[in-house]
Amino acid sequence: GTWAILLYDAFQQNLSATPTPGEVQKVWTGVVSSVLPLSGMAAPQVGGQLDAALKQGRLVQAVLSVDAERPVPGLAYGQSYSVLRFDASRSEVVLWQPHAGFFQPQGAESRENGYLMAAGIIQMPLTAFQQIFTSLVVSGR
Repeated sequence: GTWAILLYDAFQQNLSATPTPGEVQKVWTGVVSSVLPLSGMAAPQVGGQLDAALKQGRLVQAVLSVDAERPVPGLAYGQSYSVLRFDASRSEVVLWQPHAGFFQPQGAESRENGYLMAAGIIQMPLTAFQQIFTSLVVSGR
């Protein structure tokens, strides 16, 4: 599921209009993607959607809005993050953004301080994920 971000960036560099992550997935896979807004969804519902999609081998992207009211330190806004894993037992999401590097929060990991990031890989609680990211883009089959 990680190649979708690289393709998205390639499209951004070669097109005058910026395609959505769902449009990029459709061009490369021929399959329409679903966009699931995270606002209004309960955390167990978001976790269930992530778990089901990843178990089915679907590409899942988490989208950050460009106009976040409370930006989280260390995150790249206006970008998509590949969802690599959802650990239901720990209620944690593991994400990857290839253009991100390393980030060390000043203080405990939180929305205010940011989350530890190594080589663009970040792990955060599902509840924080749902508050920070605006939507999921899930590839169809």
